[in-house]
Amino acid sequence: MKCLPTYKGDHMATADSMIIPGLSAEDSAHVAGLPGRIIAAWADQDAKAFSEVFAEECTMVLPGVLCSGREEVHGFMAQAFAGLFKGTRVTGAPVRARALAPTPRSW
Repeated sequence: MKCLPTYKGDHMATADSMIIPGLSAEDSAHVAGLPGRIIAAWADQDAKAFSEVFAEECTMVLPGVLCSGREEVHGFMAQAFAGLFKGTRVTGAPVRARALAPTPRSW
């Protein structure tokens, strides 16, 4: 198993500093900023904002949960924010990312 460092030189990789090979600096910043949008939506307990981070035809996996499509993600998170996840927080930061295609679709 290979461990992935979270530091670039002596700086931690952040949405502002992460450059994803194959993407422009602007697109890299957009992709690296996605975890921040998830964290903010979760903090606000906002299922709509949370689900809008995902592509229309997405897959979301959480422990014991598999949602297919943005609509399912929204429905699950709306229920979870009203119950199991009510008042909870989530955190995270990008560690490593790669472009699946040289030019991303429209954001």
